Amino acid sequence: MYRRILVGDNERVLLIRKKRLADILAPGEYWIFTLGRGIELQRHNIQALVFTSEWADYLVNQRPELAARFFTVVETRDSQVAVVYQDGKLARVIGPGKRVLFWRGAVNVTFDAVDAREAPEVPRALLPALARLGSASGATFTTIDEGKRGLLYIDGRKVRELEAGTYGFWNVVANVRMDVLEIRRQTLEVTGQEILTKDKVTIRVNVSAVYEVVDITAANQGVQDVRAYLYRALQVAVRQSLGKRTLEEVLAEKTDIDEAVSAEVRSEMKV
Repeated sequence: MYRRILVGDNERVLLIRKKRLADILAPGEYWIFTLGRGIELQRHNIQALVFTSEWADYLVNQRPELAARFFTVVETRDSQVAVVYQDGKLARVIGPGKRVLFWRGAVNVTFDAVDAREAPEVPRALLPALARLGSASGATFTTIDEGKRGLLYIDGRKVRELEAGTYGFWNVVANVRMDVLEIRRQTLEVTGQEILTKDKVTIRVNVSAVYEVVDITAANQGVQDVRAYLYRALQVAVRQSLGKRTLEEVLAEKTDIDEAVSAEVRSEMKV
């Protein structure tokens, strides 16, 4: 007994005889002898692109010629990602240690395999398209404005400083962190601080300080929040400097006090 099988242009059919994969049927008309043959047909719409079947690994490992004819096979090692393009447009990223079979015919699928451990930075040309994928991109992105600098850490280890610009780094094989710090001069105000002078007079002091970070690595490693730490350092320095002076000395030695406070703060901050 024969059975007529029609396969459409956007279809492929797996022909299974007695639980063994015999062939994949391309578009066309077929007459299959079915009497007592244990025939199974597994029909797939190739517009879905990704081949999902229990036969995927078997095809790659045992029938490589059949796999090459009908699929684009994308495989990644444990340190790799694959950037997949559909008709020349970036469509998805496949993470490490994966195997995905894409049907040939519906669209043209190509890919680039990248060792994310050896080359952790995303190529600049890919940044806009990858950013549109969001969390599915397998990358961490940041934009550093002019007047700021970044510090790149991979698996907790400082790798390098980053100038102003947009960056992306693969995060699928390592933990990526980018800290951004301001390097332009900034003003910090400490207002309304009450201090008891040496001669027991209470005075209210307002302090204005101008500062800049000259070593972002030291600043980032030394304190969690530079501005908050400087604010507290200024409070302590002013209290110590003025508390050693009488009210008359405070009023008469403004320049000396400024220098003393600055010296105290520099010694405390060390950044």
